Amino acid sequence: MILKGRFFVPFLIFAAVLVGFLYTGPQILIWRAVESQGRTYLPIQYTIETNELEMDLPRAREIYDGHLMPSELFLSEKGPSLLNYLPVLFSSLPFFIFGGDVSLAHLFSGFFFSTLLFLAFYLLGFSVTKNKSWSFFFAFLGTLTPLARYMVRAFFNWDYFLNLAVKNFYPLVKSPLEFLFLHKAADPLITFLIYLPAIASIVWFWRKPSKMNSIAAGILLGLLFYTYLHYWVYLLATVGLLGFYAFLNRRRDFRRLKSFLFLAGVLTVTTIPYLVNYLMFINSTSAGEVLDRLGVVEYGRYFRIYGVKGDYLFYLALAAAVYVIFWKIRKKRDAAVLWWAFILAIFIAWNIQLIFGYIPKQRHSYSGDHLYPTVS
Repeated sequence: MILKGRFFVPFLIFAAVLVGFLYTGPQILIWRAVESQGRTYLPIQYTIETNELEMDLPRAREIYDGHLMPSELFLSEKGPSLLNYLPVLFSSLPFFIFGGDVSLAHLFSGFFFSTLLFLAFYLLGFSVTKNKSWSFFFAFLGTLTPLARYMVRAFFNWDYFLNLAVKNFYPLVKSPLEFLFLHKAADPLITFLIYLPAIASIVWFWRKPSKMNSIAAGILLGLLFYTYLHYWVYLLATVGLLGFYAFLNRRRDFRRLKSFLFLAGVLTVTTIPYLVNYLMFINSTSAGEVLDRLGVVEYGRYFRIYGVKGDYLFYLALAAAVYVIFWKIRKKRDAAVLWWAFILAIFIAWNIQLIFGYIPKQRHSYSGDHLYPTVS
């Protein structure tokens, strides 16, 4: 069988490259057809690519033009920025390949980073299942459907599930790049390239709390701080819950607690540059204007209910399934604790305002088609 023989690695690479072509191939065909009619084709459209055209691509181009790292583009006084650096840094690489051509850089990003994303999904799938066949299925499902972002909503409506999971599984059916849910380079293509391995590293660390696994988990979790704040908060909550459990069971397994302390040290060292950058930013003369423009904040201490009742029910059902499968039947209680931590961390991430009294960029916290109103 291919997945067990010497052809496995070439087959894995072929599958990843195939996904990359499925992401960009239709766009190339459309481009050729439009230009054959004497018209101009723009691979990136302002009406559907506002984030990339307003922030991500201009900042990537700034790096290509020699402004490393880019500050807020709308400020006359350049200075430190709170915007995440890693996605825009990786997004700038295709500009160097294509001499600053935005269209070619954009298409190449879709091809290259979706190829890597397939490998990242495979890595996460294998870390969880330890099965190559299921990992391949998980990788295709994660890259060719929007279930990685819309899983909960898909399971509450059969028609919605068909639209999300089935009709989108083969992108050539609906080929415009903007309809592929994971096509944007900065987020989620690049953010997921850090986020998914970070999840896998936590799984490996929990199963085998060694020094090397502590270093890997600490570094990846720290890099996520430079990638996407909301993902970092979620995984930090997960690790915090696992660390609390390790503390409670320190007499039974002190080695695990020592590994958590080592992980915390690596994570602290990794995040120091960001904290230094934050202090420089907050003391700059442009901090107030930047926060007014970008720091949209939802204030108030309350338990979030609006729009997420279905999500809560889904995650409670998952927690119950973990109890039956891992705790009662298979007697793998460490595994049950791991998955419970991932599930409980979701509730913490949804309700971080209970701790801090506010949540940044509330428009990024959504469920269904609802955006939460600001609570004053």
